[in-house]
Amino acid sequence: MKGGTATLILLDCIGAAATAAAEPPDTLAMLLQYQHVQAQTYQHALTNMPTIMSMAAQSLLDQGHIYYLGSGSEGCIGCIDLSEMPDTYGAPFDQSRAFVVGGWTTLKNRDGDISGRNPLLRIDTEHFATDIVPTLRPADSVIVMTSSSTTAPLPNDMGLRQQDVSAYEGCEDDAELIGILADLEESGDHTV
Repeated sequence: MKGGTATLILLDCIGAAATAAAEPPDTLAMLLQYQHVQAQTYQHALTNMPTIMSMAAQSLLDQGHIYYLGSGSEGCIGCIDLSEMPDTYGAPFDQSRAFVVGGWTTLKNRDGDISGRNPLLRIDTEHFATDIVPTLRPADSVIVMTSSSTTAPLPNDMGLRQQDVSAYEGCEDDAELIGILADLEESGDHTV
């Protein structure tokens, strides 16, 4: 996906240097701090991301869908990430979708809950459970985005392509995400 991370880092360094009063900032120290944060943030991605990318690619090759589920920041990132698919890649709007625990309320949408305006604006995980789960098929991928590295593997008795699914530690929305995954287990043969 497109990203402005390098631009943000450069602008932070330039902005800090431009606004420094008495002592200019240590640009190298700032870049090293970004490097440290990046390493901490993405250390688990090195092992999990290739598997998830392969799964998602296979779903698209099989004419399936990609669905992200998340809460808080992770849900927001999922919405932003998948919103680029139609404009950047010309993908159909319903091919890749993200769902957030709490929907538009969680995203603090200025206009409030706009899920009634269009089926594609139904982004709450409850909408996923009612609108998407009944239509899931083996070619579809459901990716649960979490902030924890604690693994809570999904049961694989339905022929699921099982991926590393993490549970939120101390997150109030644990129960809802876990409930959705349990409903998927009970509902039939799906790819998660």
